[in-house]
Amino acid sequence: MFRYKNGNIINEKGKVLDIHSGLDHENRQVIVWNKHNGLNQQWDIVYVDEAKPEPTKGQMSPYWGFIVERPFYIVSELKSNRHITQLSSSRDAIIKTPNGNNSQKFYFDQKTRTIRLVRSTGYSLEAKHGSNLSYGSSRAHPTMQFRYEKGYLINVKTNKVFDVSGGKDAEA
Repeated sequence: MFRYKNGNIINEKGKVLDIHSGLDHENRQVIVWNKHNGLNQQWDIVYVDEAKPEPTKGQMSPYWGFIVERPFYIVSELKSNRHITQLSSSRDAIIKTPNGNNSQKFYFDQKTRTIRLVRSTGYSLEAKHGSNLSYGSSRAHPTMQFRYEKGYLINVKTNKVFDVSGGKDAEA
C-alpha cells in the first residue's frame, strides 16, 4: 500500500518511489528506495480534469519562470551589468560587457526544460561538477535545468544559484 505525503509516494515500510539513479531518461526504471528527498523522489499528483497543457511559444512556463522560446539576456546585478556570454573557444560561461551578439542570447526550451544558446541551439547551460557553469549538448538532464525565481537562476538538481565568481565585477 502507498500513500502520498509531502510530495513523496510512501509505502508501509517508509520506502518511497524513486527514479533509479536519479537519471531523467526515457524508459528509466522506477524503484522503491530509502527516502532522501532528491528530485528523483518527488512527485506531483495532477488529476486529469485539472491537467493543464504545456505552455507553447510565447507563454510563461509557471514552474520554470521563463517565457517559452523568447530570447533573453542573463544580466549580472553587479554595477557593470555584464551579460553571461559563451565564447566559441570555450565551453565555460563568463561575463562580458553587453554587445547584443547571439553569444549573449538565450531562450527557454519547454521540451527539454533547458536554457539554450541562440547562437548554438544544440547547447544548454549546465551546472558542472564543482561550481562551474558551462555549456553541454542539450538534453533533458537536471544539471541543465534551471528555474527563474525572485531574481535568481536556480539549478533544479543542486539548488545552487548563478553566481559571478568571487563577486568581481570585471571582464573575464
